[in-house]
Amino acid sequence: MMSFLEHMREVPDHRVAGMVIYPLNEVLLATLVGVLCGADDWDTIELLSREYLPWLKRFLPFKCGVPQAQTFRKVFRLLPPKVLEQRFAAWVSSLREVVRGVVVAIDGKTLRGSKQSADGSGALHLLSGYACEAGLVIGQRAVDGKSNEIKAIPELLDMLAIKSAIISIDAMGTQKAIAGKIAAQEADYVLALKGNQAPCTMTSKGSLKTRNWPEAAIFTKQPARDMAASRNERAARRTSSTG
Repeated sequence: MMSFLEHMREVPDHRVAGMVIYPLNEVLLATLVGVLCGADDWDTIELLSREYLPWLKRFLPFKCGVPQAQTFRKVFRLLPPKVLEQRFAAWVSSLREVVRGVVVAIDGKTLRGSKQSADGSGALHLLSGYACEAGLVIGQRAVDGKSNEIKAIPELLDMLAIKSAIISIDAMGTQKAIAGKIAAQEADYVLALKGNQAPCTMTSKGSLKTRNWPEAAIFTKQPARDMAASRNERAARRTSSTG
């Protein structure tokens, strides 16, 4: 926790000096602990902070206790999001053992409930790096949409300390530049391939076969129509066996 506080010192506090009841470092620490304990709203963060107040006091005084949910909300509205993101990412990157030798899955998802119109436009799309074994999102970038993930992936990789990790990305991220950046950061990668990436798919299959890998190691995604036919066939067999 002390490492976290050291990284957060550079986050500016724009509240009026002399009228601050809850120091920024206490607000940030209480929020971090609340989120790590599963909180997903300010009311739950306040509740958990009060529950763990004796433990929090091991790191900071908390002379005035913990803020109310509304205070948490107001403080975070004043914080510069870019600086907060950078300092948090720097802290996570300092925890190098978190990602050493583990799988970091990079994927983009649209945040539920974030759309700004009935047709779904304006929704917040986040590209995240998720350390699977640690169960921790170690970096995020907001992007305009799925099509812009290719540009955002290198930026996200620059934020992360991925040395000795295994990076997995879906087929959209299967680009020479992205693979080269991962390798330059001394990490390994597992990249998905689709049928429309035919030359790369054929080369990969040939490479695996020349290394005498078992057929089970060469995965080919079954087309949706074939999967549906297989399901119908299995259902028919079950029906005939019970009839």
